[in-house]
Amino acid sequence: MICARCLPVVLLLFVHWAVYASDGSTPLRDPTRPLHFQAPSKGAIKLQLQAIYNRGSHRQAIVNGKLVSEGEIVDGAKITAILENRVRYSAAGSAGTILLRPHISNATP
Repeated sequence: MICARCLPVVLLLFVHWAVYASDGSTPLRDPTRPLHFQAPSKGAIKLQLQAIYNRGSHRQAIVNGKLVSEGEIVDGAKITAILENRVRYSAAGSAGTILLRPHISNATP
């Protein structure tokens, strides 16, 4: 049991911790969220890669339900490269990559 003289100190430390944690300087982390999770920014472009077609040396991809080639624009993002299992794009001055889901890229007919 906590001694009577220690109780005020413990309460003071608890109150200090509660105020520090709630002042916004250190945001509390949701314990159920994965450690490396990053919420998308409000202006972020959301692209989904559904398929990649190899037609000889020419590749096409289905991105957000649209058949595209390199250099085309989909929902504000310019497709810069179509590779074997990923598509590279640029949008709003930044570049990104979307991956084909592993169970699709390894599928056999």
